[in-house]
Amino acid sequence: MSQAAGIYITTRGELHARLDGPSASSQPPLLMLHPLPHSGAFFDHITALIAPNRRVLRPDYPGFGDSPPLPQQPTIEAYGEILTALLDTLGIDGPVDVVGFHTGCLVAVEMALQMPNRLRRLHLVDIPYFAAEKREAMMVKIAANPDYDATAVAGFQAAMDYDVQNKFAQCRHSCLCIATGSALAEATVLAASDLPVARLGECPHIAAPAMENGAEELAQAFAEFSAEP
Repeated sequence: MSQAAGIYITTRGELHARLDGPSASSQPPLLMLHPLPHSGAFFDHITALIAPNRRVLRPDYPGFGDSPPLPQQPTIEAYGEILTALLDTLGIDGPVDVVGFHTGCLVAVEMALQMPNRLRRLHLVDIPYFAAEKREAMMVKIAANPDYDATAVAGFQAAMDYDVQNKFAQCRHSCLCIATGSALAEATVLAASDLPVARLGECPHIAAPAMENGAEELAQAFAEFSAEP
């Protein structure tokens, strides 16, 4: 459904991304960061509701979708670096708003720490905010799951190695944290309480898949939060 999709050459490597919506808008571009082990196509449905009014950028992380993998073991920090380089390649030097879902929440916060002047507001939906011991136990189960290939396992390892408590405590961007009716609801509430500048929206009536079942409500929430002075 993308108006423009393809491989973009950045200073950090090649990355596949989808671009939708008007090139000029009164609203900042919206960068949408997908969960693992998916791609930017994960947001196809909700993008159709958002893109008529603003530019939407949906990249695939390295090794996922149509993006080639990184030459080294992936990290959330490396994802943030190549996504920043993508913005440079596309000539997007003004502030952008970000939507993160699951793993995308971690990447969003990391980008905010890496380039605070180029990100404006963070919309974080269903945040995997767990203590180290919990992350380690989750990773054992993920690594043993035959449904995940080596690329997916490496991506999940990057997420589980990310020091969420320390990183989130450093984030000074305004965040809208949305907890849907998923298993991450409790973690999202905790993340909202630990982020220095955050608002919590609890939507237990939105069942998975949230970006389809709750598309209209979430798109409206993103628009309203982005429009606040």
